[in-house]
Amino acid sequence: MMLALALLGLQAPAAPPSARALQRVELERDVARMNGVWKLREWGHFFVLSDITDEGFFDELERRAFEAREACVRLFPEAASDPLRDDRRLPVLRALRDAGEYQSYGGPGGSSAYWSPGSGELVVHDASDRSDTWFALAGCIASEFLDEFFGDAPRADWFELGLSQYCACATRESGFTAGDPEHWPTLDELLSEPHGNWIRHMDVVPDRRRVAGALMRFLCDETLRKPEFDPRWARIPERYAVGWFELKDEAKARAFAFEGIDGVALERAWRASLAIPR
Repeated sequence: MMLALALLGLQAPAAPPSARALQRVELERDVARMNGVWKLREWGHFFVLSDITDEGFFDELERRAFEAREACVRLFPEAASDPLRDDRRLPVLRALRDAGEYQSYGGPGGSSAYWSPGSGELVVHDASDRSDTWFALAGCIASEFLDEFFGDAPRADWFELGLSQYCACATRESGFTAGDPEHWPTLDELLSEPHGNWIRHMDVVPDRRRVAGALMRFLCDETLRKPEFDPRWARIPERYAVGWFELKDEAKARAFAFEGIDGVALERAWRASLAIPR
C-alpha cells in the first residue's frame, strides 16, 4: 500500500488543456445555448460557426478557405509546413445566412466579409452572388494569415493590402483591370506611400489597393513571367518577410527586399504586365 502511494506521488501531473482545447470548450458551450440553431465545425486552422443549413455551401467554403491560405503559405517558405498548433487560439470563421444578419453582426455595408483581429473572427455571409463571398473571403484570409505570421506589428500597406487583393482576385478569372497604368503611381511612390494616404485614396482612381495587388500579382503569378522577368523579383515578398523578422523595421525590411534590384527594369515590366481583376 505504501509503495503504491509512493509511486502515485511520483507520477507527473496531467498536462493542462491546450489553448485550442479550451477554445473548443468555450465555443461548444456557446453553441449549446443556441438550441441547435448554430453548429460548430473544426477545419484545421479554423473553427467555423454558422447557422446556414446548406451543406453544399460548406463544401465550397472549406475548399475556398483552404486554397486562400495555401496561396499565402506558398509565398513564405518559413511557414511552408503550416503546422496545426494547439498552443494558441484559432481564428473563428463565422458564416452568416445573408447580408441582413451580417450587417446586424457588425459587417460594413457593401462588403461580404471582414476580419476582426480584436475578436479573432473572420465573418462572411452567403451573398446572393457567391463569387462576392469567395472574393471577400480570400482577401480576409490573407489579412488573417499576415496577422498570424507577423503578429501585431505594422506592415507596409503595399505589402499587406497588395497580398490581400492578389489573393482575392485569384478567385476570379475575368475582368482584369486596375485602371490605366499610365495613371498608376510610380513604384517608388507606391512603396513609400504613407498609411494615411492609403485610407484617403480608397475611393480614388486608380485604387491603390488594386495597384498594389497588380504589383503582388506580377511578382507571384508565374503565368505572367516573360523572358525579361528577373527571378529575383519573385523573391521580393519572401525577402520582405525575412527582413522584417530580422530587422523589425519596415524601411529596412523594404530595403532588404529590394536590395540589388533594378527598379527601373522592374517597374517597366510590371506596367507592361496584365492588370488585376475587378
